[in-house]
Amino acid sequence: MTYNWFTPERIEMMNDLIPLLSDLPDQYKVFLDVYSDLLYRSKYGQGAYMEITRHLYDAYYPLGFTPWTRRLPKSAMPLTYELSVQPYIPNKSYQYYAEQNFTYDANITITMQPTTDLTEIWLNSHRHVIEGYSVLNLDTNQTLTVSNIVRDYDNAIIVLIMNAVIPANANIQVCFNYSGFIFEQTPNEGTLSNYDYLQSDGRKSWIFATDFEGGPSTRSLAPSFDEPAYKAKWKVSIIYPGEFTALSNTLDESTVNLNNGLVKTTFKQTKLMSSYLLALTIGHYSCLKGVSNIDRTLVRIWTWTGMENYGQHALDFAIAAVDHMSATLNTPMPLEKFDVLALPQYSGYSAGAMENWGLVIAGYFDVLFHPDYSEMIWM
Repeated sequence: MTYNWFTPERIEMMNDLIPLLSDLPDQYKVFLDVYSDLLYRSKYGQGAYMEITRHLYDAYYPLGFTPWTRRLPKSAMPLTYELSVQPYIPNKSYQYYAEQNFTYDANITITMQPTTDLTEIWLNSHRHVIEGYSVLNLDTNQTLTVSNIVRDYDNAIIVLIMNAVIPANANIQVCFNYSGFIFEQTPNEGTLSNYDYLQSDGRKSWIFATDFEGGPSTRSLAPSFDEPAYKAKWKVSIIYPGEFTALSNTLDESTVNLNNGLVKTTFKQTKLMSSYLLALTIGHYSCLKGVSNIDRTLVRIWTWTGMENYGQHALDFAIAAVDHMSATLNTPMPLEKFDVLALPQYSGYSAGAMENWGLVIAGYFDVLFHPDYSEMIWM
């Protein structure tokens, strides 16, 4: 029976046997044959597991409520999130297994403070495959034991049941390694894709983007305190094929070539904000850019490649809007940059927008202006 047990936990158990068998040549040879087969089946089995899990989620659990009806208890407050995401969408730079298509791998580190003594950590988590987790008391540098995990799939909640009481006001770090799903046909909001659209040169292309105001919301990308009252700072990294451009709420801090067709871009930490304002995207993008006249804030209009020439009107308007707000409120722009991204499909439509802080994501109909085809009403 254990032959068909090919989880990562099983591999760890087998790894523990290697030093015990290395002095027994005959047994070690048999062990290596079994171990090699286990590694092979584990790699492909985990891929199939994601595809099976997607079908189960689609069949039995909702894509997302607006609004979600069950709330988190007010037993802890988030301080910071460090999120790294690697989305898998069609591209020419990096090959991945077919089973990974329109999924993503991610890890997140959450620092939080309990507001009362607690034995349970409640977070939002939607359509995630949890692969690993840990809880650390940063004050004592002690790893805390999780005795059980409870998933409320209908309400997108995950509960870590602790083995001991965590005192109020302690600095706690919660880490997850996990995978999730990208909505292939953009049915709603959440982790979405723009699919099967053509660039100006006729090439078919795809986009990964987010829209968290409603529907599946931020909990479809990251375990988090996904309610507007919970404000925290986010630091985002994206691993993506080198042919794409990556954008998020803040300016990029560093970009590293991983030498396998992939690039990793890390963005500056955000200011305190609600989770639904988080935004990240990758795609074949080009931009027009300028700076505001009062605060010298960087303003950019992003589109899919070949459409940026139709963004000049939006750029002029965005710069004027930043100047007007700075002058009227007598307050400088609180962000280093203001991006507007025009997508060919926005949550299934060509119009609409989401006011993510520093990266407004919208349908092209509300951003781009073509002198021959756009209607004057959109001016």
